[in-house]
Amino acid sequence: MTQSDEILIYLHLPKTGGTTFLSILEGNYSLDERIPVYTEPNINHFQYVEAKIQENTKCIYGHTLFGIHEALSLPATYMTFLRDPVERVISEYYFNFYKPHVLNKKSLVFKNLEEFVSHKDFCNLQSKYLFGRNSLPKNAFDRIKQNIDQYFSVIGITELFDESVFLLKKQFGWNKIEYTRKNVTASRPKKEYLQKSLLEKIIENNQLDLAVYHYAKYLLLTKLEELDEYHKIELHDYKSKINELNSNNDSN
Repeated sequence: MTQSDEILIYLHLPKTGGTTFLSILEGNYSLDERIPVYTEPNINHFQYVEAKIQENTKCIYGHTLFGIHEALSLPATYMTFLRDPVERVISEYYFNFYKPHVLNKKSLVFKNLEEFVSHKDFCNLQSKYLFGRNSLPKNAFDRIKQNIDQYFSVIGITELFDESVFLLKKQFGWNKIEYTRKNVTASRPKKEYLQKSLLEKIIENNQLDLAVYHYAKYLLLTKLEELDEYHKIELHDYKSKINELNSNNDSN
């Protein structure tokens, strides 16, 4: 439950740690309190949510774009995770390459990563989710920034996953925030080993994502800096517990 009893809408962006985060989200809302939106592309998400919404609905989540709150008659707030755009692009390509059984097979039609990162459908993907459309106008950053400031309670950062979850716990009063990492793309090169020209191409094609990511990261770091001493100690203890939990899991 959100502290203001708003319906929580989680935008699950591909390869931002969402599968791991879902184990946390679903642990804090019962089955009848949540509406997952993982449907075929031809399904209208607005109509889908309108048909599923119940009086006790507290959480809506899935691979859906910003704007789903317009289908609700109740107040809502958003959250999501953003990831370093270069890392996210690499991860998405290799995840789909090594796991052809998953629904999203678009990357399999490309001969290599270079072709994938040059295709417009995969450029600035995070911005498209936060803007609410797959086509982005010239003023997209200003509109996205406005959406973030007005509608998002917290935007987590994948590279600061534990810190993000801790702030979400504070924001929404969650009790269950322990997790083990899931759906990690292990068989992929690190960006440090990519050819310089390829790395520059990814950066060039994801300038908007980089700007949005840095703005969201600034907001998150500001929230962390504002924590009082008690909560900073609590965060430190939580991170230690999660590190121990995942270290034990990795060794099994």
